[in-house]
Amino acid sequence: MDAIKAPVINHILCVSMRFHFLCDIMRVMKPWCREDIPVEGNFGQTFDKLNFSIDALSREFSTNVVLQEEEQQSVFGVSALREDFTESLSKAFEETKVIMDQFLGLIQLLLSCTFITIFTSAFGYARQYTQDVRFDNIYITTYFRQIDARRKRADKRYLLPLKKAERGLFINPRSLSIHPSELKLVMASLLQVVSLAVFVCVLLAVDMVLHHIFDIIRRHTFTKFSLTSSHHIDINVGGQSMMAKLLRKTIGAFNTSSNLDMQSSNQHCLPQPRALTKEDYLWSFVPLLMMALMCCLQVYSNRLRRVIAAFYFPKREKRRALFLYNLQIQRRISYTKRQRTRLMQLGTGEKTVLSGVLSRLERLGCRLRWCCVCGERQRGDRAVECTVPGCQAAYCPQCWRDLGRICYACVPTSTWDPIESCSDTDMYYVH
Repeated sequence: MDAIKAPVINHILCVSMRFHFLCDIMRVMKPWCREDIPVEGNFGQTFDKLNFSIDALSREFSTNVVLQEEEQQSVFGVSALREDFTESLSKAFEETKVIMDQFLGLIQLLLSCTFITIFTSAFGYARQYTQDVRFDNIYITTYFRQIDARRKRADKRYLLPLKKAERGLFINPRSLSIHPSELKLVMASLLQVVSLAVFVCVLLAVDMVLHHIFDIIRRHTFTKFSLTSSHHIDINVGGQSMMAKLLRKTIGAFNTSSNLDMQSSNQHCLPQPRALTKEDYLWSFVPLLMMALMCCLQVYSNRLRRVIAAFYFPKREKRRALFLYNLQIQRRISYTKRQRTRLMQLGTGEKTVLSGVLSRLERLGCRLRWCCVCGERQRGDRAVECTVPGCQAAYCPQCWRDLGRICYACVPTSTWDPIESCSDTDMYYVH
């Protein structure tokens, strides 16, 4: 290490260090300081540490208030806590949901297999259609009308138009009216729809009641909370001593002020019921109306089954029509025989109150006539009246033709030959 020579400066700095009498002066001051200014031991170290602490507090001191809330858990059932109860409830709900999903999946699988019933029903109908000539053979088909028109042109016994007593035995496919035999199926289907409609109405009524109850709860249990508070802490420490400065630095950190204004309510805890709209009610009842309409249209779809079967089995359809026509011819002959016997047994009969009223109405220009055989009302001059004086019997043209244009109400019972009356029973078979 090189030394720098400074001949003047070194003498100036070292001269002051050569005054040894100054040390004796310090020895003279020590007794005076001990008597008049008592200072404890380690004062300097303590002072340095205190200054360091004051500087550290002034730089880094801050307060952090921690509030710990202890809430007593409510007990439900067998001392289950709220979390345990929520977890168990969620688990039970999930298990129930899984079971319901499996059940609904099974129902959907079964519903997806319902199309098989369509094929089985079609095959069953076709099998009975080809094997049983009486199965669903109650329709007045086109071939049935052709047979009747051909017999009418040949001046033979024909069936159309049907008599009043025969209309309940046949179905006219061209008519939109529902036959009594078809009405049973319609009523059975409508009964199921009505039961479903009653169930839907009950559900809607329960929904309205629950909405009304929840709305009352919402309106009468609504509570609004208003919390307002303020505080101001100001601690002043006077003095300029070391302790005052220390307290001013420490306690002064608690000098705070705050204002609290909180508005709250139990709105989120209350039920929020929502009433069903008109669209909801509409979508609830429109499917029911569609189901009721489909029940009525089912009649015409059932008629369509015979049309499809006749298209695929035309020869079988002709045999069925011939069988039905011959069967009805025999019924008509038997019916005519019974009515002829009844007319001969009753005869002209005595005049009743009804006949007197009808005669008076006839004088006024209002003629009312009913066929003595089939009971149908004859309008205008369509009725065929007996020309025998005193006989008031009237017939429709068809019954008059079936009776051989003879008024059996006037024929004496003694002149009636039962063998002759049955001579036409084996004549009317169509081949």
